[in-house]
Amino acid sequence: MSFQNPVYKNNNNHPKLPYNKSERLGEFLGFVPDQLANDLYNTYNVVVYTTLESLESYLKTLDGLSEIQIKEQLQRFDEKVEQILDKNFSGFEKYFYDNIFGVMIEGHIPLEHYEGLDLDVTEEQEDVVDRALEKSRRVVLA
Repeated sequence: MSFQNPVYKNNNNHPKLPYNKSERLGEFLGFVPDQLANDLYNTYNVVVYTTLESLESYLKTLDGLSEIQIKEQLQRFDEKVEQILDKNFSGFEKYFYDNIFGVMIEGHIPLEHYEGLDLDVTEEQEDVVDRALEKSRRVVLA
């Protein structure tokens, strides 16, 4: 049972791995840009909701406003703020991925941990590794 070697060579004889863009950037940068974008989104949501809670607390201290009025108006305000922030964050995400983390996959980005590695694997070497993996698999499953 032989598996296809996942390492390919591009025109410059550099390893070309079958990664998607996010995985390749994650390997190069040491973090995944998607996670950074999610963290930014979550952080600004925390800030917005903390601000809305503070606004609600302030409005409750004012005379002339009932609890029901405050809740209704804040709910409508919250929905509008959410729509605006989501729309603007979508624009930011597009800019984030297209311009900040927009790297052409086809280009060669040398990764330090590949330096000096011989990534040419013969079928015989693959077979040896396959047999060792299968043997280990049987031991683990026994």
